[in-house]
Amino acid sequence: LHGIWSDGENAWGELKKFLGANNKYSYKKYEMLTPNYPPDKHFKDNRHHIPTFISTLKQYCAQNRTSVGKVDIVAHSMGGILTRLYMQNGVGGPKYLNDIHKLVTVNTPHSGSPWANIVGDKDKFFKWFMNWQFDKNPYNGALDDLSIGEAAIDSLLNGPDLNKNKVPSHVIYTVDTIPAWAEFANERIIKFTTSPIRLKSKPYLNIQGAAGMFNPYALAAKGGLFGLKYYLFRKIPCPYDSGLQDCLRKVFGSESDLIVSDISQRGGMTNAATFIPSLNHLNVCSAEPTMQRIQELFRAKSFENDFSRNGFNPAKLRFDPILGTQNARNATDSIRIVDPGYGQAFNRGDSVRVTVRASSGINRMMIAIGYENGLDAFALEGNDSVFRFKVPDDVLSKLYFKVFAVDNADNEHTDSSFITIGADPNLLLDSIKIVHPQKDDMKIALGDSTRITTMGYFSDGIARDITRETLVSYTRLTNTVSVPLEGNVKGLIVGFDELKATYLGKTDSVDIEVIPPVPVDTVGNVVLPVRFAKVAAKYQGTHVLVTWQTSMEQNNSYFEVEHSADAVNFINAGRVAATNVANGSSYSFAHNNFITGNNYYRIKQVDLDNKFSHSLIVIANAPIQSSIAIYPNPVDDILTLDFSKAIGHKARTVKVLNNLGQVLLQQTIASNAVKTSLVLAGLQPGIYNIEILAADNTRIKTEKIIKNR
Repeated sequence: LHGIWSDGENAWGELKKFLGANNKYSYKKYEMLTPNYPPDKHFKDNRHHIPTFISTLKQYCAQNRTSVGKVDIVAHSMGGILTRLYMQNGVGGPKYLNDIHKLVTVNTPHSGSPWANIVGDKDKFFKWFMNWQFDKNPYNGALDDLSIGEAAIDSLLNGPDLNKNKVPSHVIYTVDTIPAWAEFANERIIKFTTSPIRLKSKPYLNIQGAAGMFNPYALAAKGGLFGLKYYLFRKIPCPYDSGLQDCLRKVFGSESDLIVSDISQRGGMTNAATFIPSLNHLNVCSAEPTMQRIQELFRAKSFENDFSRNGFNPAKLRFDPILGTQNARNATDSIRIVDPGYGQAFNRGDSVRVTVRASSGINRMMIAIGYENGLDAFALEGNDSVFRFKVPDDVLSKLYFKVFAVDNADNEHTDSSFITIGADPNLLLDSIKIVHPQKDDMKIALGDSTRITTMGYFSDGIARDITRETLVSYTRLTNTVSVPLEGNVKGLIVGFDELKATYLGKTDSVDIEVIPPVPVDTVGNVVLPVRFAKVAAKYQGTHVLVTWQTSMEQNNSYFEVEHSADAVNFINAGRVAATNVANGSSYSFAHNNFITGNNYYRIKQVDLDNKFSHSLIVIANAPIQSSIAIYPNPVDDILTLDFSKAIGHKARTVKVLNNLGQVLLQQTIASNAVKTSLVLAGLQPGIYNIEILAADNTRIKTEKIIKNR
């Protein structure tokens, strides 16, 4: 299970590969599940997902003839909290079904995290950073719940329901220190703020690696640094000229993984705990020592000394920011960025004069400067700032300014502005690349979203983030996914798609599979009278045969076979009476009213009390397009489209496109055509895309061809 602002594959994708490829014992794919839940919602809402995930994994195993009663869970960060809440049977929560064998928590804030307090209601800078740079929503509840002293930690998690149910458990905890480069950057920032005007030639921290690759971890670390700087300059215990590591110890009260203290991570465990040094909250899941230890714990017997059977006993921590007096806001206080003007034009390398003016009640401010590739920030005492900022070489089109100010009553005030960067005729685009952690095997659950980054590689050797550039366009092959909105791609229809990015004549693409959502039982925590062992659907030419097997039935009334064209909206296709045999039965249903393309099926089981549940969704494809032959390939001059085996085909148009998506040739197909010929003599040698369309422009078939001469 993943934590806040993460997802299953990002957190545990490397562990899945590690467990699946290990020579000693390899886990099969259906034995592992890395599910997604809303990564920013309240604990009380997200805890309901845990039993559904467990049920789904057990069904996967059952469909592969593997009997499973309980599962092992490894949970990072907030995922450990949600698992504990499920086990505790709290008021309004899901009923614990005694289906967890062992629990391993990794860097879980069992007592909360002061970072959540720091980034709380008063710290708008870090919230702005997370929204602007990462599209992470800090306002949906999870961040508040993770705060030390909040009811979600002290009462819901560690209150009267603590340890109501216990399973063999183990904690993995780590500590890390602020790296030398961050301390150096901190010194540079302090030095920069000692002079009212200073020319800043380049960013303090570069988020591009030596090979020009975008490094999201460096950017996250950068954000953490600036969030800490903001804390330092406005909190009395840590003046803003403090060393970072010294202040971290004051903030956490002990050593930490830079996000959670070691005390909070341990959760009161003493013997059943593994300490791994020099790992932080962001890199712990994919680290070799972590994965090796998790594998050892998964293979160990639950009664061995590696596990505690006494539950968790987290320490109660106190967070005291020492904010001073809480007076009402002075209505006359304000702050404004005077220079540069809103939308003013500059070039790379220009020295930009920045003037910030504030009223007399303002005593501290933080100025952030952000663009496609980075973010820089510094803190100042006082209510005036005049300095110069050199436009970095790696900025592309816009540079944003944001100022956060604090008055004597500790109220916040903000202002923002931006400048535009002129085009450089000598700066040429070499290539572009869509970047995603799972680009080679990218999957999105139906209705969920994932974030891609589109990078541009330029003639000056700098890679720039072009995701938000207005000239970047995206095309889709099947419209299974959405057009990216500021990098966010949503799964619209179950199936496969190719997303292509185009910018200044350069292209890159990524294949995406949209998978069915995890089914949710409609009867909450009631133990249902049927266990599905296998569900399948297969196209038979004249019908789709839907088959399913049960491994257990009790008080079962009947089944309904539900059909859908989009895996979202299902209709009843037919009913099958239940045998109600205790050890299960086999069933089948022939569906005649199928559609061309993907057909989605699920089985609705209804018991004698009219309560019901659904099976997993399965797919059957009625592939008229697979019967359409395109040959020869490679081709010289004449390309043949053969419809002789595609009886009743709906093809009406064929198009030839280049790699930019431009239509070079288009021809009508007769409704009764058996074969159609395309003359390609006028095209240059190369690779082309063939599209066959129906009358409503729906794609029936696409294929790449090679023209020889």
